[in-house]
Amino acid sequence: MLATRFEDLRMEENETVSEFNSKLCDISNEAHGLGETYPEVKLVRKVLRSMPDRFAYKITAIEEASDVDSLRLEDLIGNLQTFENKLNISRMDKERKIALQSVSDTTTSVPTALMSALEVKLTKSMSLIAKNFGRFIKKNGHPTNSERKPRTSTDKPEVKKGIRCRECHGYGHIQAECANTLKKQGKSLATTWSDDTSESPRIC
Repeated sequence: MLATRFEDLRMEENETVSEFNSKLCDISNEAHGLGETYPEVKLVRKVLRSMPDRFAYKITAIEEASDVDSLRLEDLIGNLQTFENKLNISRMDKERKIALQSVSDTTTSVPTALMSALEVKLTKSMSLIAKNFGRFIKKNGHPTNSERKPRTSTDKPEVKKGIRCRECHGYGHIQAECANTLKKQGKSLATTWSDDTSESPRIC
């Protein structure tokens, strides 16, 4: 059964070199446990026969460049893994270029008619906004010059209404502080003083 598994073993297209090597080593170890040891040269040739088509070029180069009978399994697996990594990098670069080309084609393939329709729609929207703004100006009118005139430093500040004087009916002071009240009080004092000084002294 192990011999059949060994002969039927092939590396799948979606399988890596490391995974295939693990399967081959498992069969070899099981056979060794049962007293049947596979020589290294047999394992090397098995690997060379079991690689998928994407490794065909590399297998041919290895067979022509080196003596298969003296080739170590470890060196062969390492060589195949290096080649596999290069294939993966090349495939990724190719897929990236295809994706970029696809995006570029999609961007440049936007119909000119669609762009024109968008421009027409935008123009109509701007015209509608301008029209509505004109109607608003006609309805509400422009602000007058007095409304637009900025306040200068010479303008008198608006007096806030507070307490009210009962004498002059002005705001911001009370009757006792009013100038009119103080004037009246001054006249009254002057009259009283003159009356007092005009009287002749009495002799008792």
